[in-house]
Amino acid sequence: MTATNSLPMPDNMVWKTMNELNRQYSAGSETTRRYVKGFAPFIAFADLAYPDLTPLEALSEAGELLYCDGWSGAVPDGWQLESESLLLNMLWHLPAPLTEATTDDFPVLTAQHHAAVSELVRQSPAGPFGLGNLQLGRHIGIVEQGQLIAMAGMRNCAGNWREICSVVTHPAYRGKGLARQLVAAQIRYAMQGGHGVFLRVLDDNLAARRLYRHMGFCEATTSVARTISRR
Repeated sequence: MTATNSLPMPDNMVWKTMNELNRQYSAGSETTRRYVKGFAPFIAFADLAYPDLTPLEALSEAGELLYCDGWSGAVPDGWQLESESLLLNMLWHLPAPLTEATTDDFPVLTAQHHAAVSELVRQSPAGPFGLGNLQLGRHIGIVEQGQLIAMAGMRNCAGNWREICSVVTHPAYRGKGLARQLVAAQIRYAMQGGHGVFLRVLDDNLAARRLYRHMGFCEATTSVARTISRR
């Protein structure tokens, strides 16, 4: 399997994914959408330069944390900026990683694994996450003695891309290369289908950046990540 970095990455990927590919899991208007309850509370705007937050007033509760990517303009009245950071987009630009393990060696996480996934995320928070996320793409895990000890998701995205996400390892099992195994298996699975692979990591998460660079991801672009809430 050859590298897939020749695939064009769509502008405003989050919007196109939420409004087109995953529209059935989101609510809103033709300018603004959010994932529905049960999914991670991401929001997206058709126009990042002039975002319309009005539709979100009926789709969010006061104080609820909402997450967005790519918007850096002024926050309108009635809304609070809770946090702002820099996201680094990293692309896989190499042939598929050599690994003895494939996604067939790891269980695919579905609704029957909700309790196990919830417990793993409680032990090691994965950023914005909802159990509905398991429906947005293939998630695989490692189980030891009946306990889910690591997982890695792969979210379906617009433009034939797949996003590695929700990479989580139980604190007691870190340092054993479990995340690397899962991510490598997901990359191979995506490339078998001809998909491009990318991931996003906080710019100040140096440990994760080192891991992904060592695996073969290259740092491509940055964007502003924000958490907002309605007053």
